[in-house]
Amino acid sequence: MANGGTPIDKKIRRLEQGREEWKLKAMFRREDNIKLDIELGKKEHSLSKLIGQKRRLEDQVTSANKKIAEQEKIIQKLKKKSVDR
Repeated sequence: MANGGTPIDKKIRRLEQGREEWKLKAMFRREDNIKLDIELGKKEHSLSKLIGQKRRLEDQVTSANKKIAEQEKIIQKLKKKSVDR
């Protein structure tokens, strides 16, 4: 070629090669994305279970605190009765 430019067929081959490389990269990225979605789903499920456990424990603590308060009242009443005698 007298003008020193790259022949069209060579440009086309390079572009086609580049396109194939990008297709492979995109395929691998999609696969990685699917794996991450699956992992995220598992972690969300675990997190949901932990949140449920935390709420149950908080309820149990609240219940225990109420029971302690009731027992404190009973103890105070009994102590008052024993002093009054």
